[in-house]
Amino acid sequence: MQLARARWWLLDLGLGLQAAILAILVAAPAIVSAPVRPLIPTLLELGSAMLGLGYGCVILVLLNDTRWRSRLTGLAAVGRMALTNYLLQTVVVTTLLYNYGAGLYGRLGIVSGLPLVALIFTGQVLLSRWWMVRFRFGPVKWLWRSVAYGRLQPLRVEVHIASSMR
Repeated sequence: MQLARARWWLLDLGLGLQAAILAILVAAPAIVSAPVRPLIPTLLELGSAMLGLGYGCVILVLLNDTRWRSRLTGLAAVGRMALTNYLLQTVVVTTLLYNYGAGLYGRLGIVSGLPLVALIFTGQVLLSRWWMVRFRFGPVKWLWRSVAYGRLQPLRVEVHIASSMR
């Protein structure tokens, strides 16, 4: 139950800290004195860290609930392919945002970008689940391991058929 309590403390403090700082910066930036101004990015980062830890606590609390565990296990493949997904997401998003691609930077707001984020992540979930059924590692991790060990690592998932079923 400590995680459940920590979740609310971290989410409340993180969101409150960020909201207060942003509200002051938007509503009355002149009241922020010069000595305090350099602390603002650090306080915003502290708020972000608290929110991140709070989100982590939410996931852990949900994983301890049998009703949620089965819903969240579908995301395991995304985590097993974290490096590949990070790099893939970087390529997709920068291609959409920057001028060598669609050039959407500055034209998409938070609300209009949310469907795009949901679409990209849903695609990654589906691709990751498809990949991990067939392969032991994500493609980038496989390449990394092969280079690190100096030889190609086994990649395919081996399907063992019981001898009685042959």
